Amino acid sequence: MKFTAKVITGSGRGKKIGYPTINLDLNDVPEETKEGIYAGKTKVEDSEYLSAIHFGPRLFHNDPKAFEVHVIDSELSELPSEIEVELVEKLRDIRDFDSEEDLKDQISMDIAEARAILGEP
Repeated sequence: MKFTAKVITGSGRGKKIGYPTINLDLNDVPEETKEGIYAGKTKVEDSEYLSAIHFGPRLFHNDPKAFEVHVIDSELSELPSEIEVELVEKLRDIRDFDSEEDLKDQISMDIAEARAILGEP
């Protein structure tokens, strides 16, 4: 599934724990999109990036549903106004964690799995 969405300002929590994300306007996410963690690709202007994607509630922080894209092995100098996202493969369902350390460990594993699935850009 591929779609274009507006970028919105997030809470900044991802950046604080070492995994910055691009947050998308939920109104632009296709209704048929299932919640979960995905390996995907993100296109910003003429550049394409490997990505690990979270869509659903952020249970650890007790926050409502969000669509967050972590660009793997790259950091954007500034947030674009919109991006194109391609969901390549679902990695797992959304789940809660006992600690921030457990959450960070799982994000690291999700990124490694996404990288393995997607290969090099």
